[in-house]
Amino acid sequence: MKLPRPQTPSEALLVAVNLLPLAGAALWGWKVFDILLLYWIENVIIGLLNVFKMLAVMNRKRLWIAIPIVPFFFFHYGMFTMVHGVFVIGLFGLKLLAGQSAEWHEVETLLRGIAADPFFLLVALGLVVSHGFSFIFNFLRGGEVDRTSLTQLMRAPYGRIVALHITIILGGGVTMMMGEPIWALGLLTIFKTIGDVRAHRRSHEIRTESKTVAT
Repeated sequence: MKLPRPQTPSEALLVAVNLLPLAGAALWGWKVFDILLLYWIENVIIGLLNVFKMLAVMNRKRLWIAIPIVPFFFFHYGMFTMVHGVFVIGLFGLKLLAGQSAEWHEVETLLRGIAADPFFLLVALGLVVSHGFSFIFNFLRGGEVDRTSLTQLMRAPYGRIVALHITIILGGGVTMMMGEPIWALGLLTIFKTIGDVRAHRRSHEIRTESKTVAT
């Protein structure tokens, strides 16, 4: 298993930020939940930036008549993300068994503990920087805004995260059952990084092909 060699500055930043959870596991005692919650936060970042991409496309192509699709996407993707988050917190954070439910104070205590970890907040900020960098330099300055349709943007986040995060959650379950050894947490992080780089490349290849066809 080998990490792909970064081909662009945005890929290099993506790989660097994705590998930070390894330091969290090795030096700060992170467990599966910490890593999966971080990946859930990344889903939220991707969704919010996708809204900005939609607005940028509408502005560039004067498609303001299509503005209702923004709240539709926000609601639909928000529900998808919320269900994913409840699943991660219940199964990996609180470790609830089938039929069990949690009190709100238990969830609040769990999340307060995460928020008190400065390295976790630093890595979350790194994800914002990584995706924000790609948005500015690839989507806006790189011209992808001119060759991306609203239809593509409506489905783009789902295509990137669904299969990847099913694999991560399954891998997280196996890791937790094994007692969360550091090497298993490392493999989980590396597999996610490889999948992220491949998804990143596919998304940009699709937009490059769109430009070629239009030309």
